[in-house]
Amino acid sequence: DPMTAPDGSRPNTLQVNRLTAGFALGSLLFAAPIAALDVVLIPQRIDQLVGDGRVAGLALTMALGMVLSFFMNAWIAVGSDHTFGPLGRRTPWIISGAFLSAASLAILSVCDLLQLVIVFWLLMQIGYAMIAMPLAAAFGERVPDKFRGTVSGFYGAGIAVGQTLGSFVGAQLLKQGEAGIFGGWMMGMAI
Repeated sequence: DPMTAPDGSRPNTLQVNRLTAGFALGSLLFAAPIAALDVVLIPQRIDQLVGDGRVAGLALTMALGMVLSFFMNAWIAVGSDHTFGPLGRRTPWIISGAFLSAASLAILSVCDLLQLVIVFWLLMQIGYAMIAMPLAAAFGERVPDKFRGTVSGFYGAGIAVGQTLGSFVGAQLLKQGEAGIFGGWMMGMAI
């Protein structure tokens, strides 16, 4: 039945609209801080710490983050599939990932050594994977086939708008000096 979600629920029009808005807003709020960090704040932080070696430092940081994310995404996807508890399968992962990301970013914002920046950036990548993978799995479980195309479009639009907005806001904060950069770190922790 195309009106029944894979989790067995049969959402009405209001519930489908809530799912659409929730996934669009969730993807926007997830994508904006990570874009600001990836595009503006982490490169700027590495430039402050390393100076002339910033390209190698940034390349190492981002490469290690990508490799770790590759493995963590698979592990977290399986882990969230096999989690059972009063909060459901996905929610504990999302909440834990948000706390891990915020704590890692708070420490990262005051790190004075490239090695520490890399360690806490990697911890933050784990936290972000703990948010992203269960969110993607929840999409597949809660949206009926009939509405998947529409909801997926809004989900993708949320990511695109979030990445653009995050990059823009990060650049604007960078122009404002240290106070603005502090605001950027806070935006990242707000995820």
